[in-house]
Amino acid sequence: AKANGWSIVTQRDSAAKVVKDWPLDSDVLLLLSKNWGYAKGNNEGIRFLLRHGYRFSVVCNNDILMEEPVIERLLKFFEDIPELAVVGPKIIGPTGTPQGPFKKPGMYEHFWLPLFYPLLYLPVKILRRFRKTPNSKDNLQFTYRLMGCFMVVDNNKLKEVDYFDEKTFLYAEEPILAEKLIKKGYKTAYCNDVHVRHLHGSSTKTFTDFKRFRLNLLSDLYYFSKYRNFSKVRLFLITFARYVFFFCWAPVIRLKERLDKQTALLK
Repeated sequence: AKANGWSIVTQRDSAAKVVKDWPLDSDVLLLLSKNWGYAKGNNEGIRFLLRHGYRFSVVCNNDILMEEPVIERLLKFFEDIPELAVVGPKIIGPTGTPQGPFKKPGMYEHFWLPLFYPLLYLPVKILRRFRKTPNSKDNLQFTYRLMGCFMVVDNNKLKEVDYFDEKTFLYAEEPILAEKLIKKGYKTAYCNDVHVRHLHGSSTKTFTDFKRFRLNLLSDLYYFSKYRNFSKVRLFLITFARYVFFFCWAPVIRLKERLDKQTALLK
């Protein structure tokens, strides 16, 4: 950062509003005191930008590749849609598969599918293949939530809903934010016309599989408990199904993927 002439601001000093830096006259590295996780980490950045008069932020993982102009394309939608709070592009995974947008999750995704994955895998795959995917130019659709790896947010609207919920360290931030925005009457949009590439998992590659699993499960349970008012029985069923998937079906899936790769190499 120093080599590139950036200003370095510590978390302790970030609350200070320096008149000469409004708006910021150089790139800034906001150096937090520790790894606070996705929600608080992004909140610190968004609050910092708001103090310096910036209306928008780009929330972006460190495993994102931008292969075309994206930000300018997304920003224009805020002028046309006053209630728009969050907008994101098409997210393309490492293998070229689109990721999202996502509907409101429930017991099917978090209980029935992980518990009976071998039985439901094929029907789900067939349904997804026949599901109509919007691909027209300038396509914009409102959706429940986006992928948190890349999105443009209206800082003032996020402030109104008290930003991301900092009780999560990682995972479930997007559906939690979706519930907060819906209660305020704000919209989330997905633009199919532009894309970014997500090298999925690179930002958490230092975590063990079990640590990722636990973080994901705990965040989802918090979301369903606080924001969806799920009963303790339903939370238990979700926990049971997710453990079954992690210890029974996930190892089989990983083995199949390895065998497929070896087969492809032999060909």
